[in-house]
Amino acid sequence: MNLRILSIPLFFFLLLSCAKGDSSSADDTASTLLYSAYGASFTPVPLTGCSDSSVPTIFTGGTDSFSGSSYHYYFYSFTGNGATNTFNVSFTTGEADLWIGTENAVLIPSDFSQVEFRSENIGAESYSGVTTTNGSTRCLVIPVTDSGTITLSVQ
Repeated sequence: MNLRILSIPLFFFLLLSCAKGDSSSADDTASTLLYSAYGASFTPVPLTGCSDSSVPTIFTGGTDSFSGSSYHYYFYSFTGNGATNTFNVSFTTGEADLWIGTENAVLIPSDFSQVEFRSENIGAESYSGVTTTNGSTRCLVIPVTDSGTITLSVQ
């Protein structure tokens, strides 16, 4: 069968799946499809995701800006204090999404099945109402599709 014929419906399916905006991934299908469609071509930073000891940490009230390269996954670790938080990703240029893992899950570049919350809009990303038990961690993933200055903040 012609590969071109199969790729057109897959493209539209992925486009419709991603166009829904903020979503919870109790159904891991969207994350799995995103990874299988183009995720293997993304470069993870750090290389082994949240299992890497060099993964940067962010806390409530924290902000971190970085120069994001196109087609890279940027991983962060967040340690909760029992509060309900809002996670934001903004940028002066570029385009990025935000994926938030379940409590204490260690997300790695080849497995996003433990992503609990996603914000996949065109423009700034924000996900509110996320409660993390005091001392528990959440792995954050910022998939950058267009390079630019990216800012992650947690309130």
